[in-house]
Amino acid sequence: MNATRAACAALAARGVPTATTPALAKGSAEEWFPSADYPATSIPGHSSGSVTIVYEIDERGVAMDCMVQHSSGIAKLDVAACAAMLKRARFTPASYQGKPVHAAAIATFAYDSE
Repeated sequence: MNATRAACAALAARGVPTATTPALAKGSAEEWFPSADYPATSIPGHSSGSVTIVYEIDERGVAMDCMVQHSSGIAKLDVAACAAMLKRARFTPASYQGKPVHAAAIATFAYDSE
């Protein structure tokens, strides 16, 4: 929760208007973080969980500045989730008065090693 507030405060400090139209995802979390990207050797057998990340979306609709809000408990999985988001996620950018603006968003990636 503190990470989310910090991300929102950082965006507000940059002058991001509060009455923006949210960014819209192009694709799904499954496309951004395919099972092939999971650090299989780092996930204990028969375990499941999730990692929640907070990230920014720039005016072009590209994800950037990712940070973990709620860890999965497996550091390599947390890092892989942010790496996948930054590498693959694309959005229709948030807008304010018809112009693209910088925004923040939250995503959760679930995993199951079975």
